[in-house]
Amino acid sequence: MDITVPPAPARAASTGRPSAFTLPVVLVGVVLVAMSISGTAVALPSIGADLNASGSSLNWVVAGYNLAFAAMTLVAGSTADRIGRRRVFIAAVLVFAAGFAATAFSPSIVLTDVARVVSGAGGAGIMAAGGAILAAGYDGAARNRAFALMGTMAGIGIAVGPTLSGLLIAATGWRGGFAVYTMVGLLIALGATRTRESRAPRPAGSTGPAVFCSSPP
Repeated sequence: MDITVPPAPARAASTGRPSAFTLPVVLVGVVLVAMSISGTAVALPSIGADLNASGSSLNWVVAGYNLAFAAMTLVAGSTADRIGRRRVFIAAVLVFAAGFAATAFSPSIVLTDVARVVSGAGGAGIMAAGGAILAAGYDGAARNRAFALMGTMAGIGIAVGPTLSGLLIAATGWRGGFAVYTMVGLLIALGATRTRESRAPRPAGSTGPAVFCSSPP
């Protein structure tokens, strides 16, 4: 599945220097989502053996995540612009982590598939709101560098996802591997609370472009 970095929207004025947590938190989130996209397939044999599943029900462990990710990306981006990028990013990370936790403890393939759909929706929010946070927090060359890093980290996550997931499964089992994603997700959510909030409010009755604003944490 391709990772497309969302375009940076225009904004009226600088929001000031972003928090030191902004770029690291977003980039770690991007890597985690990218790894989850490419690495989950490695766990399918172990999941199938443990849950006595095969065929389409097992394939939905991957397909359900990808479908939810694709369907929710634009929705998450639009919601982030309206109610706050940091707020949506944190909520998305928590949804992502909850989906992985539910997968790790799932007793059946049906619940696993549902949990994977939840994780995919959270992953979409991480990518969409994360890109919007970078767009609102940086200007000019700094913004270009931030988005270049975002794209690079997405590519790295896709590339190393299968290998690192295989190592995790070998060391902790497939349930342990999903639990590790949960713990990293919670750390990302904690770090995101230290970033600036921003949104793109549109005055009532206005037909002009949205004006970006931000507030301190």
